[in-house]
Order: sequence, then C-alpha cells, then structure tokens
Amino acid sequence: MIYLFFGEDELSRDEAVAALLSGIDDPMGDLNQNRLDAASLSFGELRHACDSPPFLSDRRIVVVTGLLQRLAKGNKDFAEQFVNYIPTMPPYSRLFLLEGSVDKRMTLWKRLDELSGQKPPTVFVREYGVPQGRDRAKWVQQRAQRYGGQIGSAAATLLADVVGDDLRLIDQEVRKLVTYAGDQPVSTDDVQAIVPYMQEMTIWELVDAVGMRKVSVALAAAERILSEDPSKGIYLHIMITRQIRLLLQVAELKALGQSQQQIRSALKLHSFVAGKLFNQANNFTVERLVAAYDRLLDSDIALKSGADHALTLNLLIVDLAGRRAA
Repeated sequence: MIYLFFGEDELSRDEAVAALLSGIDDPMGDLNQNRLDAASLSFGELRHACDSPPFLSDRRIVVVTGLLQRLAKGNKDFAEQFVNYIPTMPPYSRLFLLEGSVDKRMTLWKRLDELSGQKPPTVFVREYGVPQGRDRAKWVQQRAQRYGGQIGSAAATLLADVVGDDLRLIDQEVRKLVTYAGDQPVSTDDVQAIVPYMQEMTIWELVDAVGMRKVSVALAAAERILSEDPSKGIYLHIMITRQIRLLLQVAELKALGQSQQQIRSALKLHSFVAGKLFNQANNFTVERLVAAYDRLLDSDIALKSGADHALTLNLLIVDLAGRRAA
C-alpha cells in the first residue's frame, strides 16, 4: 500500500502521518520503520526497504519525504523502475510518500493517481492545501480549541492575515496566545500585544496599497510605521522598491501574453503573492514602472543624505501611487 500525502499544508500532512503511525500496534516499536533520505536515495535502496520482511510484525513502514519532487527534476530511470515496481510491492509494506507540490505531468504521478481510483485501491492519495480567507481563520480557531483555548473570529482573522501562509508559524503563535489568554478567549488586543509580526503586516499593507494605487492607505501605513520606529525609513524604501521591481517584471510578462500561472513559475512566487501582483500590474503601464526607477533613485539618495524620512517617503508614495502622471 502506498500513501501519497502532498500539499503546501505540511503541518496537517505530518500530523496525519503521525496519527496513522501512532495507531499501529507493533510490539517491536520503531524497529519495522524506515525513514529514507530522498536526496540520496537510489531505487535499489527504496526497493530493499519495502521488500524487507517485518520482524515479529505484519507491517513494514517506509517513509520518504520529497521523492516525487526530486524525480520531477530528473532521474527518469528511477521513476520508470518505481512505476514498474508498484504492482509487485509486498502486501506487508506501507510506503508513505510525503510531498510539497507535485508535478502532475509526471508518469509516476499519473500512475499513482490511477491506482488510487481502483477498487480496492493500492494507493491512497490526499492533498493538504493551505486554507485561504475565512477557512484559514476557522483553521486558527480549531487550533486554539485543540490547545484547550478559544479565539474570537476577529482575532483569528487578524492572526491569519499577519502571519500569512506559514501554518506551522501560525500554530506556534496560537499556542502562545492561548497560554497568554488563560481562561479567556484570545482577543485582537492579545494578538497585537503578543504576535511580533504586526508591524510587518503594516509594511505589507503599505506596499500593497502602492500597488493598488491607494494613496491615502499607503500614506497612513507609512505614518504608523514611522511613528513607532523613525529608523524604518530606508527599510520602507527597500520594500517599495521591491514591489515596483516585481510589478515591472509581472507587467512585462503579461505584455508578452503569459498567464498568471506562467508568471508565478517564472518568478518563483507563491500563488497568493502572484495573484495580487497580477491584479496590481493592471494599475500601471510598463513605461510608468520603468520611469518609477528614476524617482526611487532620487528618494534613495535623499534618504541616505539626511533628508526627512517621512516627507521623502510621502512624496515618493504620492508620486508612485497617485493617479496623475509623475
């Protein structure tokens, strides 16, 4: 039997595997379990591990993380041997393949997916995607309950927005917040007091507002950041420059007719980030984004020459995000 667990939600994936393995009653403990390193694994080593009879038990557990991702980059012989081996795998073997993203064009993937649909199946496939929007806030609330606490919907949404897609990091913050709140539900004030990413959220709010050409939102975000830490001026400039650079790259690729998925792959962006940039690029022409580099250079020189950070950044934001031409 092969278990293929894949997706960007590695936390839920690994917890599911741990739950399955903990439910196996094996008098020999971990003696009948093998965890193999996909980076250096040969097909012969994989086959040997799966073919080895269990000792005083009825199951042999083999766990490999990242094998399909490695084979997607090459090693065609390994992949072909693996496809041919699947029907001959001993019934006592349980092979767990743990993956992040999976290239569904692979022959190996297609074969595993095909076998998962047979009755009885010899392959079990489950995808663990990162929850988005309201689903992520619900996920946060479920994690709080898991640790014996509660978190309000507003606080859960705020935490999910602040931390982003890293569910392991969100989980760590939920644990801290539940401990901090004690018998009380976690509130938005608790999130603002405990979570160390609140200012970073404001910075992302700033650069997104520039991309969406929402001048008032960008100016308000910059004011909040600089009021808390006046030394952040140069860092804010770096982040705005990065946003303009990404928007220019996306705009140029869109002009060449590339899709959002192609642009995401070419620039190695997360799907959520790629989607935002893809939409924000509609607010600019390529020419305006190219011209923005001159303005960014001028403001960079001004900031490093002792100019007032707040005034310099405000003028830059108005210039970049304003509706009129610079």
